[in-house]
Amino acid sequence: MAFVSPTYFADESIVGGGERWPLNLAISLTTPESGWTVDFISFGAAGRSEKLTSQVTLTLLETGTEDLHIGPGTLDGMSWQLPTLLDTADLVHVHQPLTRSGEAAILIAKALGKPLCITDYGGRSSNLGASLGMLTLADAVICSSRFGASILPHARRVDIVPGGVDASFFVPGKPTEHRGHLLYAGRILPHKGVDRIIEALPPRLPLVVCGRPDNEEYFELLVELAQGKAVEFVIDADDVRLRHLYQHAWATILPSVYRDRFGTTYEQPELMGLTALESMSCATPVVVSDVGALPEFVEHGVTGLIASSDEALREAMISMCTERGTSITMGLAARERIVDSYSMEVVASRVGHIYREVLVGYATSSL
Repeated sequence: MAFVSPTYFADESIVGGGERWPLNLAISLTTPESGWTVDFISFGAAGRSEKLTSQVTLTLLETGTEDLHIGPGTLDGMSWQLPTLLDTADLVHVHQPLTRSGEAAILIAKALGKPLCITDYGGRSSNLGASLGMLTLADAVICSSRFGASILPHARRVDIVPGGVDASFFVPGKPTEHRGHLLYAGRILPHKGVDRIIEALPPRLPLVVCGRPDNEEYFELLVELAQGKAVEFVIDADDVRLRHLYQHAWATILPSVYRDRFGTTYEQPELMGLTALESMSCATPVVVSDVGALPEFVEHGVTGLIASSDEALREAMISMCTERGTSITMGLAARERIVDSYSMEVVASRVGHIYREVLVGYATSSL
């Protein structure tokens, strides 16, 4: 199989849920028993190929040629080598289809007669394909939430496969280990609403903000808001450090917004919220806003809390820190929910079933 994504999970590209999810999927799908291999195709400043596992290869195609004027790390990476790579695939899965590179991959795959699946993570750089009905070319659209499915242009087949967290890596800490902070984990961008956490935070309550500061103006604002409060910024955490932060947090807070403090509005602020699932997998409950798909993954009062206002957010943060027994109980329920419904093993099994149906249907229709 060929996965095509404009960006990939790495510091030199983008470290985000839209990059981690397809990488997790590729690795989880390609068990020795499956017999499948995945060529994960993305774009970079220089072309290269490396084995991520024995059955997953990362192939980076060079961008930024003089005639295209496209740099690496964007949603519009493109290379003339893409048709050659897709020609050898049995099935093509395009990630972030509402981008120029995604649109090109869709057209190339169909021109080559390849079975095609697509998944959207909210990345947008082009409306051309959607306006022309290009998504209807897909044999299956795989969405991680009902909210994500609701905002897509009409497609012939839509499958909702919620979740997708590596529950074998994001595991609970030892029951005796101390929990001593609230946590935000994710990209530091205005629509993530991190400013809401800091403004609602009582003076002596510890908060760790963990993520890449992808918007310098917004990051400077957060640092200013944090003055006089117990806020620590961690901008270079690897997965081991991130897991440690989850395991030692009272709760992880994701207060995303439809309208940020600068007045910008977002129609698709959260199509899933992968860091919420990672936290739950570590037996740490979450507090989320009622924005996008976040409420689909949190059962209020059972695996976490849903806060619909700034005052509710403040009360939820305080209760997670003071009502320790309730927080622990929610965390255990959250871990159980992940293992049963949202682990990568569950997701890979469901996506693999969709692939098989698409391949069988494609073979039958071509007879």
